[in-house]
Amino acid sequence: MATGSRRWDRASKVEVDTRVDRAEELLCIGLGSGKVQSTLAREFGVNPRQARRYIGKVYQRWRLQSQIDAPFQRERLRRILERTHIKCMSEKQWAAAVACLGHLTRLAASVPQHDPRRAARLAAIGPPPPDARQSLIYARRLLLLELYDIVANESLDPAHRLRFMAELTGKLGMLFSRSEIEEQVAEINKLLEGPRSLPHVAEVVDAKSVGWADAARSSREDRPPADPVPPRDPDGDLDPSE
Repeated sequence: MATGSRRWDRASKVEVDTRVDRAEELLCIGLGSGKVQSTLAREFGVNPRQARRYIGKVYQRWRLQSQIDAPFQRERLRRILERTHIKCMSEKQWAAAVACLGHLTRLAASVPQHDPRRAARLAAIGPPPPDARQSLIYARRLLLLELYDIVANESLDPAHRLRFMAELTGKLGMLFSRSEIEEQVAEINKLLEGPRSLPHVAEVVDAKSVGWADAARSSREDRPPADPVPPRDPDGDLDPSE
């Protein structure tokens, strides 16, 4: 078989599909890309560049299949488990049948269900804050929402409900002190934003920055002169000349 890039152009669609299928088979058994590349070059007489193209086609096929099959992956697994359970029951393989039922139960519990009340509460909390210093406050609010959902979930048995509540309250306790500090710092910053937002004509004067001696001197200079005190004689009477 001829090698080179010309062989890639002259290869028919059937030949290309055969080589891509072979590359997919080699990848699925756990071989690395380099080993698959050398195996394809040896088996089909192609150069390494062509072998890399076959591997790329495999990845492209997987990407397309994942996009198409993703919405139906859960339903496909459910049908496979149901058929396996029926077969195990017919063959009296009770342990395998019970295992299938357990997988079906977990699969049914993982089905996403839209809750408009939960969506409204998430909308009230809002997106993550842009300031990383408020991330713990946001995380605490989300944990409180999860705790409320656990308490309100009637499908949970009491043992699991208590276990989930204990785990979440423990995490809330670890976040409480730090998030409280962050919340207090945020409140202080809000209070400080008021004086910072004053117009430029307003001037905030610090009393400590004004000297007390200067203030007292300026007050004495502005005070009017006092009237003179009349003289007194030694006997304590007023001066008779007055």
